[in-house]
Amino acid sequence: MGTTPRRRSYLFNVVIFIITYVLISATYNYYASSYLKNYLTFPTVVRFLPPFSTEHQNQCELPKLDPWDPTILDFVKPYNVYKTDPKFKVFTKLENGILTKTFNDSRRECSYRCMFSVNDRKLRYGDWIDIGNDTMPECDVVETKCFSTKAKKKPDFEYMHAQIYRNDTKSETDKNQIPNVHIIVIDSMSHSALLRTMPKTVETLKSDFAAIPFPHLNKIGANSRPNAFGFLLAVLGSGPSSGPDIGHFRNGYVREMSDHLKLMYLPIEQVFLSLI
Repeated sequence: MGTTPRRRSYLFNVVIFIITYVLISATYNYYASSYLKNYLTFPTVVRFLPPFSTEHQNQCELPKLDPWDPTILDFVKPYNVYKTDPKFKVFTKLENGILTKTFNDSRRECSYRCMFSVNDRKLRYGDWIDIGNDTMPECDVVETKCFSTKAKKKPDFEYMHAQIYRNDTKSETDKNQIPNVHIIVIDSMSHSALLRTMPKTVETLKSDFAAIPFPHLNKIGANSRPNAFGFLLAVLGSGPSSGPDIGHFRNGYVREMSDHLKLMYLPIEQVFLSLI
């Protein structure tokens, strides 16, 4: 006994419905996320099927990058475009906090001055002081110049030294004072490049100072300041140029930046102080 055309059509529709139902359920379980749930709604009954998502789809695990991965070794090449000139003589030396001259000539003199940072674009300069015996600059960055005693206004040697000046003067601190957090930003270098080129520095920071590295930071802007806003405040220094749902950025990012800047310079008595 054969089936009637109406019965065949009915069975066909049932099969199509079941297949569509399973596909929708599987698609929902696979792509369901906090973002999609705001825009896509399905009947509760759709969720009766067991979830199709795997463990990897329920988490975001960043890979542990190998700085010596064989696939990138062809691109890791020493860059030595600027070769040192062995004929260049340095006439001043800063060692263990003591600044000295490297020559003994009464017809030549050397002076130094300290340089202090005011902000990202300005410096404050100290007075020029003659370099004598046991000269100990009380600053981190020291500029030196040497010249003939007959032409002090025309130096024939200029150099810049750097140190970490330690002020041994102890100041009384409040026992309840919150400790400082120092953030060291090494600009224009990936984390993998840092591990390849400065392994001892990384090890010293981690072992001696309990430093915590941030290996997965990505560049989101040009220069240091826009990137600092990104990883310190989770905001963009400038509005994105394109992409979905960015209207609130175009109208609000300037105001948000202003609010965050005000927050960064609260007085110490208001719990914390942050500097860029």
